[in-house]
Amino acid sequence: MKVSVVQMNMRSLAGKENFDRAEALICCAARETAPDVILLPETWNTGFMPAGDLAAASDEDAKAVRARFSPLARELNVNIIAGSVSNNRGGHIYNTACVFDRTGACLAEYDKTHPFTPMGEHEVYTPGNHLVTFTLDGVRCGLLICYELRFPELWRMLSLVACGKSGGGKGELNVGVFYYTYSDTYISSVRTALDNALTEAGIKFQNYDGNSNQTTQNEQIDTAIAQGTNLLIVNIVTSGSVDASQAIVDKASAAGIPVIFFNRAVESDEDEGKVLGSYDKCAFVGTDAPEAGHMQGKMVGQYVVDNFDAIDLNGDGKISYAMFMGQLGDDFFDNVEAIYRTQYGVEDADAVITAAGKPALEYFDASNTDKYQVDQDGNWSATAANNYMTTNLSQYNESAGNMIELVICNNDGMAEGVISALNDKGYNLGDGNCTTIPVFGVDATDAAKQLIAF
Repeated sequence: MKVSVVQMNMRSLAGKENFDRAEALICCAARETAPDVILLPETWNTGFMPAGDLAAASDEDAKAVRARFSPLARELNVNIIAGSVSNNRGGHIYNTACVFDRTGACLAEYDKTHPFTPMGEHEVYTPGNHLVTFTLDGVRCGLLICYELRFPELWRMLSLVACGKSGGGKGELNVGVFYYTYSDTYISSVRTALDNALTEAGIKFQNYDGNSNQTTQNEQIDTAIAQGTNLLIVNIVTSGSVDASQAIVDKASAAGIPVIFFNRAVESDEDEGKVLGSYDKCAFVGTDAPEAGHMQGKMVGQYVVDNFDAIDLNGDGKISYAMFMGQLGDDFFDNVEAIYRTQYGVEDADAVITAAGKPALEYFDASNTDKYQVDQDGNWSATAANNYMTTNLSQYNESAGNMIELVICNNDGMAEGVISALNDKGYNLGDGNCTTIPVFGVDATDAAKQLIAF
């Protein structure tokens, strides 16, 4: 399938001019490159987040898009994904993408479900509430818009919905979903979302709890395959291990069924391609493992720079921190996400802080050369972090002049455990009358978001 991507200089709120420009560029692309699909950019009819009366400039229930591009697709004999438009429907503005096939039929309309909150898009555009799939020239497709590339669960849901509605050729889709553990707060939220997506799509599925044991997960996969599972979705226990992930791929390959890994890395950077390139029905859906650590570190660093004096409760001109790590195995590659988050959460913070002329973070316990405390059960748990922090505060506190002034956690579950320990000592109560120790997590779980101090 050949795709032409149209980029255009759109004028803010100039609907007719932008429509004329988009049509001219589509005709040019069809004439010069003979593509199968032509794709327009996001909110090309008004510009993105323009100043002025957006409601008045928006398309009305995508009527203008359909009227303009349905006959154009038919005339040019080309599939058109009409980017997205600011679309006024029922008194709400949506960021809507429309898809037209070669006959001019509008196959799908998709409202962006995750507005770009850092720019306030959610304050202007109403989010959609469902995903769409469709078929262009025999190819199953789905739609996501811009910022949504940062949500791997959306891509995974789209692939599952597409598989479930494709017919498959081997009868009913029977999915086995294998989680590394049910006890992880973030994974629990993923499980709920994936259950809902699979149920909505009418796909038969069975969940399995690996209980943080790779042998248990392998045995569950063997059982599922023996019972007729024809698609494996695996949140692997032993993250970043080629041996563990290859063993699962080999099981899928022997059965001739696809396997989709998600969330936890199946290879280290040094082994990239060894597993995922070994089987043509194997895929991974997730973020780049170091990314969360880099993002967290930069946020920590900027927060310290902006609030250095308030954070420095000990008054010694430096910030004392604690780091809670979710998992670390014997071979150092048991969880690359934990390793990278632990490394970059501090390294990147220090880079920002020192660039501003402030001293780097200082680990609270000079006798701990690792400079982290790890959940020995590998569960990234609130309980482990709570126990550590409770013990730490008995020795490191304001009375002793050596208070832990900042906490960095590999995930939100551990951050919740830390906050609970701080609450017990009268910190982070959110009442405006107590001291708040900044605590950083990763995941944006619903429970953790409720603890954010505004």
